[in-house]
Amino acid sequence: SFFNDSFTTLGTYQKISDYTWTNPPAPSWDQANVQWNSVSNQSFFPSVVAGNQVGFIEVLLNTTINEQSLDLVGADSITNAAPAIFTVTNHNLEVGRFIRIDNTRAFPVSIAAESLGTAISGTTTFNCAIANRGLVPATAVITLGAITFTDVGDGSFSFNSTTAGASGVINYDNGFITLTFTAIGANTAVTVNYDYNTINTRPFELVTSDANTFSLQPYQADVVAEAIGTTTANSTSFSDTLDNIPLVAGTVKIIMGTNTFRDNEDGTLDGGNGTSTIDYVTGEVVLNYLLLAGATAVTGSYSHLSDNENVLGFGGGANYDGTGEISVINNINIKSKRFSPFLDKASDFRLKFVDLLLARGRGSFEIDTFVDQTNSQEVNTLTVSTANEGESTFSSEKIWKKVYVNTTSNFIQLQMTRSKFQMSNPIDYRTNWVLNAMILDVEGAGRLK
Repeated sequence: SFFNDSFTTLGTYQKISDYTWTNPPAPSWDQANVQWNSVSNQSFFPSVVAGNQVGFIEVLLNTTINEQSLDLVGADSITNAAPAIFTVTNHNLEVGRFIRIDNTRAFPVSIAAESLGTAISGTTTFNCAIANRGLVPATAVITLGAITFTDVGDGSFSFNSTTAGASGVINYDNGFITLTFTAIGANTAVTVNYDYNTINTRPFELVTSDANTFSLQPYQADVVAEAIGTTTANSTSFSDTLDNIPLVAGTVKIIMGTNTFRDNEDGTLDGGNGTSTIDYVTGEVVLNYLLLAGATAVTGSYSHLSDNENVLGFGGGANYDGTGEISVINNINIKSKRFSPFLDKASDFRLKFVDLLLARGRGSFEIDTFVDQTNSQEVNTLTVSTANEGESTFSSEKIWKKVYVNTTSNFIQLQMTRSKFQMSNPIDYRTNWVLNAMILDVEGAGRLK
């Protein structure tokens, strides 16, 4: 297997306090991939740290998401051209690597008075979502009656002087917002002003690279306010299909009257009444809600995977001189030996299927099959999911997957990796990937040719 990273020094770090439920060793305990009673959670445990060529120091943990390890700093850090050239001194990234960029204010688009829906009389909370991805931190200002919520840049809000008992959080990844306030006496429209760009919170592939610069290829495309359909009068459910697939998990936002449905990144949507779902592969949406007396328009905003996007670029003008955070998205790249179990009998063999014992997850990867004594003759590529099959609700840390290869040759080699689409979809690249065992089902297939 191959794992590329860039470290110039290694050492140890001992924290002075234990990890707790409110202070996990990763952004959340779901991503920590370490048991609660692990000795590594205790104070003064010597964790391994590494430093890279530009001065970032990282604790090396058993997690699936990397923190920031490079940054955009200085004049002309992004050119306002097509393609855009990014300058990161001594970045040490190769063509084909995937990265994610956050917290850049480059080339913003300003949105004024976008409707977030209506807060209902007597309620004290309001869930909503902005239509455009790539929110620039510290630019969102939300108006709910006399209350003004102002994004302070860390995912929380400040409030105007007339506000009591108000709070709120905003997720820069997907634009999801939750507001809390004292009960309102009438239905109240909620609007937002904000800036966004087409850089923040997205994965990109490096398509050109030299010592200090690179250009980027996106594989995500955004759709805003797509007309999905109209509910029937006196209905409690609605189903239809989005126009563009496959969908990027965690990005779907659906508006239906006063109902806002938000993607939980697991195929379910919050909002409405009961369970609502989204199928990322087919685009099918199923919404359940309280009785709607009249026919109501349904619209959706989301991102989908696409290989028809141009290299990232902008329309021309002043270059961006500001900052931004870059984190590397690691791929898996595991190659088996070249199997030839019947070579001593001068016989080809047929590989019927492979059983893989994997870490259970929600993502997918590809298994490529190569024949003969080189890895240049790829005969098939199969997609493997690490999730439960069909309606099964059985849950354990590991899952067996049967992959039907059905290939005949004298030598066969298998490679497991993620495609460009899978490297662009958080449900895939954030999923922990472990191969615990592999069993091959083979049989003889005649003399060598």
